[in-house]
Order: sequence, then C-alpha cells, then structure tokens
Amino acid sequence: LALNFDIISDYDTLYRTALHELVHAATRNEIASNRAFRQELEGILKPLKEHFNIPYDSNVASVLYQMGVIETHKYGLINEYELLAEVFTNQKLYDLLNDINYKGDTLLYRLFLAIAKWFSKKFKTLSDVKSKISVENVADYLMQLTESVVIGQQEMVEGDALPLIRPA
Repeated sequence: LALNFDIISDYDTLYRTALHELVHAATRNEIASNRAFRQELEGILKPLKEHFNIPYDSNVASVLYQMGVIETHKYGLINEYELLAEVFTNQKLYDLLNDINYKGDTLLYRLFLAIAKWFSKKFKTLSDVKSKISVENVADYLMQLTESVVIGQQEMVEGDALPLIRPA
C-alpha cells in the first residue's frame, strides 16, 4: 500500500484513502473465496442498485462513476468490494444505508450483521487453533502449516538453535 501525498494533499483524504485500502486488504480474499459471504453482500447490494438505478455489471457501473453519472458518495454501490471499503470510510454512504429500511432492518444494520457474522466465524477458527497450540507442539504445528510448501528432513547443525530443512 503506497499513498502519494503529492497527489492526496490533505490529511483527511489521505487517512480516509489509507483506511479504505486497508479494508480492501482485510476483506478482498474473503469476498473472492467465500461464496456465502459474497452472496450475503450481493443480497444487500442488489436492492441498493435497484433503488439507485446502478447497473448490476460492476464494469459498467465503474465507467458511469468515472463519467460522473454515479454520484461520488455512491461509489460503494459499484460492487461488494467497494461496499465494504466505503461503508467504513464514507460518511454519506454510511448515512444513506442507515436511512434505508429493508425487510424490517436498515441496510446498514444488515451489512454490519453480515460483517460481524464473518468476523465471528474467523475469530472462532483462530481461537480454536490458538487453543490447540502449546510450547510442546508449536514446531509440529508450524511444520504442518508449511508441509505443502517445504518437504524435507530436519537436521540439527551443531551450534544452531533451530533445525534446518534439508531437501528430500
């Protein structure tokens, strides 16, 4: 992540842009690889696109945004990736989602519920793994994690604190 202060000349925009890109970094892979999460986000985005007449095709929506047809504060409605990044960095979009009722809740509430559910599952997985790691088994655990990448035999070299990996 690199931000050019010569182009982004005020700190507020610089901070917002940095946070926006950090949200992308934290969520991009999950949206791309987790079909259920992506579908949940699509379910939130679809009524928004319908309501604001934004094309479903994100490439077309991007072009319209660049042409100025889609308002700046609605950039997060282009696709799931931008929705997550913008809801945390764009107050107007946040307020917009908070003002739209859909199926008994606001769309902002539904979005945060989806995000919380995703993070809860990730946290549980991390907690489960963390609870199984101890000083006695951490080396074995790390070797299992890297087993598909590094295959070889361990060998102690005199004076070394950790075993070396020697190709098989």
